[in-house]
This record gives sequence, C-alpha cells and structure tokens, in this order.
Amino acid sequence: MIGDEESEAALLLDPFGMESPFFHLAFDDLGQVQAFENSRIGYETIVTCGLDRESLRSSRYEKAVRAFFLLKRLSVAETTDETKEILADFYELGRAQYVHSGMVRCVFIQNTGMSWDALETAMSPDT
Repeated sequence: MIGDEESEAALLLDPFGMESPFFHLAFDDLGQVQAFENSRIGYETIVTCGLDRESLRSSRYEKAVRAFFLLKRLSVAETTDETKEILADFYELGRAQYVHSGMVRCVFIQNTGMSWDALETAMSPDT
C-alpha cells in the first residue's frame, strides 16, 4: 500500500548499514556462502547479489581455507602465546582493507563466540 514504505523491513544487507553480516551470512571452509540460521535477509542478499556465483566462491576459497585452518589451530592451542599468535593471524586476515575480510570476520565470530571488536581491542598495542 502506498505510504507503508516506512514500516517495511529491508530484505538485503546494506554494506553501510548497522546490521552485521554475521547475523545473516555463513561461510564454509571452501568459501561457499549460505544464509546463517535460515536468515531471510541472508538468503535474499545471496540470491540478489549473486554471492554464491562461481567467481566469488573461487575468489574466497584461499581465505576460507586459511580462516578454518586458524580455527583448527585455535581449538588445539596449548599456550597463551600460541593462542595470541593465532588471534593475531586472524586479525591480520580479517583487516578491513583486505578482500573478503567480511567473510573472515563472519567465520571468526560465528565459530569463536568472540566479537571482532574484542579481537581488535586484544590486538591493540596498548593492551
């Protein structure tokens, strides 16, 4: 109905919006994307933007493999120093200026339960 636009909910992730992708997108160890926990926004974003096209899957592959390798290492880390080194590697892999950093951050957040902000704080030279 005309005039109801203000009450409508967006069905696509806004890359500049406040909604975090990790609530809506999930990636596997090959870089394939799916809607996180059957998120309708995630599904519509994947379909509309073609996030599951072969060229993007291929482009994400190397970073996905690396991110899941770091998760495995993190799960068996035996010392605080080893854990810090792995977290530093994750932080570097997911830095905003790098391609597919959003995927890396989704993988990190969804699999560690730690927020990216907490990781950034831990990696700050002041801590």
